[in-house]
Amino acid sequence: MPIIPYIIHSNTSKQTVDLSDLEEHIEQFQHLLLYEEALQQLQDGNVPHRILRTKQMGCTSDTEFLAKLHCIRQAFNEIFEVEENRKWFEDIGRELIGTLLKHADKDPSDFYKLYDNFMDYLKTSENWVNIEVELKGRNVKVMNFFDIVIDFLLFDGFDDLDQVPSTIVNICGNRWITNGFKETAILTFVWSVLKAKRTMLTNQDGFISHFYSISEITSPVFAWGFLGPDGPLKSVCKFFKDEVTSFMTEVFDFECVRFSTLTDLTEDIMKLARKHGQLARDKLSTHPSYWS
Repeated sequence: MPIIPYIIHSNTSKQTVDLSDLEEHIEQFQHLLLYEEALQQLQDGNVPHRILRTKQMGCTSDTEFLAKLHCIRQAFNEIFEVEENRKWFEDIGRELIGTLLKHADKDPSDFYKLYDNFMDYLKTSENWVNIEVELKGRNVKVMNFFDIVIDFLLFDGFDDLDQVPSTIVNICGNRWITNGFKETAILTFVWSVLKAKRTMLTNQDGFISHFYSISEITSPVFAWGFLGPDGPLKSVCKFFKDEVTSFMTEVFDFECVRFSTLTDLTEDIMKLARKHGQLARDKLSTHPSYWS
């Protein structure tokens, strides 16, 4: 869940893609059939992307990142063909964010209601024509779990932490201002910007609108957790971010998953998801004193 969603995002700047090692990869990875096929698609210009996350995902080059991205998209498509997997991702997201809200001494009841409404909206196939229009308007290239949830919602939210307005940073860093005032300032800032953004939506009952409703509850908590004083909430929020990042860097790692066949990659990604999901569940269920 983004920290300060769509508040600071500007249009993604054009990035220069370096594929100078593409031929080398094609020669080197002929034994990995799925990856080799992805390299061919990359060579043919068939791997769109919104933003390069080469270093963030621990890849050695843009070639490696984009080829793996093509494979991972296919794997997530396979994963979400299975009802059990879809239900698992839906449940773990609901549970972990609800638990994070509890760590902030917030009642998660409203979040649960809005989250469930959002899931119902996403499960209605008739909505996906409008969803695709909305997301493509935000430069999301492919309607895939990685592109929508991981890259656009989560990682963009994490990126926001490096672009917080100086006014908010100065308030949070001012030792003469009480923590209560700082938290209120962040909450007011987030709500006011979300309200302004909502008025500009062409679809007042679409994907982004549903997401804004959830963000009105979650974003102030996450923002305060990351920008506020050291303490249990900051530790919890940092753990959440680190766990999501760790999961995805492992998904992009030759040593952690097999890029040999789609079946192998799909199986490995789902195993990693369950591993990290259970780890997060166990850690976040611990007593608040653990995070002090």
